[in-house]
Amino acid sequence: MLKLSLRLHILFAALIICMPTQAIAQRPPMGMGGGVPVVVTPVVENQWVEEIEALGTLRAREQVKLTATVSDKVSAIHFTDGQWVEKGAIVVEMDSGEEKAELEAALSALREAKKQHQRSRKLVKKGATSQSVADEHRRVFEISKAQVGVAKAKLQDHVIHAPFSGVLGLREVSPGAYLNSGDTITTLTDASTMRLDFTLPEVHLASLTVGQTVKVITKAYDGRIFQGQISAVDNHVDNVTRAIGVRALLSNEENLLKAGMLMTVNIKKAAEPVLVLPEGSLVPESASNFVYVVDPTAKPAVAVKTEVKIGRRQAGIVEILSGVNVGQMVVSHGTLKLANGRPVMIIATQEQGVSMADILEKMNKASQSRAHK
Repeated sequence: MLKLSLRLHILFAALIICMPTQAIAQRPPMGMGGGVPVVVTPVVENQWVEEIEALGTLRAREQVKLTATVSDKVSAIHFTDGQWVEKGAIVVEMDSGEEKAELEAALSALREAKKQHQRSRKLVKKGATSQSVADEHRRVFEISKAQVGVAKAKLQDHVIHAPFSGVLGLREVSPGAYLNSGDTITTLTDASTMRLDFTLPEVHLASLTVGQTVKVITKAYDGRIFQGQISAVDNHVDNVTRAIGVRALLSNEENLLKAGMLMTVNIKKAAEPVLVLPEGSLVPESASNFVYVVDPTAKPAVAVKTEVKIGRRQAGIVEILSGVNVGQMVVSHGTLKLANGRPVMIIATQEQGVSMADILEKMNKASQSRAHK
């Protein structure tokens, strides 16, 4: 900060040296109504946009470990490492010879029970058998149907399907390997859209809305900005950290983003109108801050030391809460030699966004132009 202030003073001194010689010659001596050379800037109202920054962790939209649902040997593997699969695709088959035999037996019993059930219904209509016999055959038929369902479910447990479309991870089993129920076969990830989870202090809660745009960067892709939208805000604030969880969704069409990456999140809050001044116009004294207000229409123009209350800061500017009004002219450079009520000579007006280097260059050009004439 000290080096920056020193550079500004050197630049201001250079500006005075480069002032047109006519202006310097016409300026009366300090004791005879002269003024301190200063650069002034107007108090302006800006749309203040504050950015919230946080760190978050990327997660795939869907990610699951595919595991064995029964204990048996692997009979067939239907994927390779990193393969894309559609929802419902067969990934692995377990040895199911016994289950297939049980299903055949259950189907055979069902066919026989169905015949007996249909025969007994006809005999009841003819009065050749009792209703109780027909009811028993119907019960046996229903039980047989249920047994077929059980056999099919057991057989289905020996076939591992992809629960959603995505990319399979590294294969962790081989054909013929014996797996216990719950053993991992591989992972399945749907990374077409990534979930970014992060937390923010509760003071920012009013600034968060579903659908709000976020900008995200990562050191893995230096200079690349990814955009996403807030998809959800948690329903409670952590009573220890006083932070609230937020989730954003990021498109991953280029497949650059990977689950687990550390990301820096930037969220812009809604703009609000505030009064601003360049930081260089402040004159701090103890815990207070002052500026020198100048009335350019006064003869001679004098600097009035005025206390101001400041708020937030951004690059090169500071929020003014009270003390000055829009349009008032404040000394931005040349405050070191000023005191309350001292006459000043305005040598330049620094508009918002214009640097001292720009002012100096402009004055140099003007001086050179007059010299050529």
